[in-house]
Amino acid sequence: MQCWMEGGNSTLVQGNDELVRNYVQKVEGIDVDMSQIVVVLNSDFYAGTNNNYWYSENEPLVMAISYCPTINGLGSEDFRRVLVHETVGHGIGKLHDEYSYEEQGAIPMDERLQFQQQQRDFDWWLNVDFTDDWNAVLWSDFLTDPRYDGQGLGVFEGACTYWSGAYRSTEESMMRNNILGFNAPSRRAIYQKVIERGERRTPSLEEFISFDQQTYVPQTRAAGQAPSRPFARPQVKRLERP
Repeated sequence: MQCWMEGGNSTLVQGNDELVRNYVQKVEGIDVDMSQIVVVLNSDFYAGTNNNYWYSENEPLVMAISYCPTINGLGSEDFRRVLVHETVGHGIGKLHDEYSYEEQGAIPMDERLQFQQQQRDFDWWLNVDFTDDWNAVLWSDFLTDPRYDGQGLGVFEGACTYWSGAYRSTEESMMRNNILGFNAPSRRAIYQKVIERGERRTPSLEEFISFDQQTYVPQTRAAGQAPSRPFARPQVKRLERP
């Protein structure tokens, strides 16, 4: 699929998106615009990137392409992490990264406004926000719900790779250091996307909570388990109509 890696300290990996789409369209009856596509690279290089797409600024696509090398082998924990982070998190859930770098400083206003517009128009990036107000943050419902006590929920500064001005709901998560599981806002976003695609409807908050209460399994860091080096931030690309 003509894949390439940026190399160095970067974990960015990309490929020929058009070639990937053309290959997937060979599957009988598939709607490529509604597909989550995973390209597994025959390489153990530490990298991973997901691409989300739109035809125009007001027409997002469900389709996403995740490029995932076989980090330390197909059966390794590192490979599992890249698949879950990129494919389930960025691709299906349309989640943003929750990690941050001090050298990145504060999120620029133009990026903040772009992310907020995508949150409003597309329901993307619902696991991050740009306010520390517990009453206004996107996951405020969980902060006051006793059913979510003990899950470490709050408002923590640092997200979208920026050190300040962007916020996440937990100290650690699959979208931060690729450890533990998805936090409640992320699980809600993933559930919503699955129901919207599978049943063509938007589930209510209480529907999600009912499901979540039955399926949530608390996770703790395994002995010796260290945070992974963060993967490249999700890419958003515009496609031309075929």
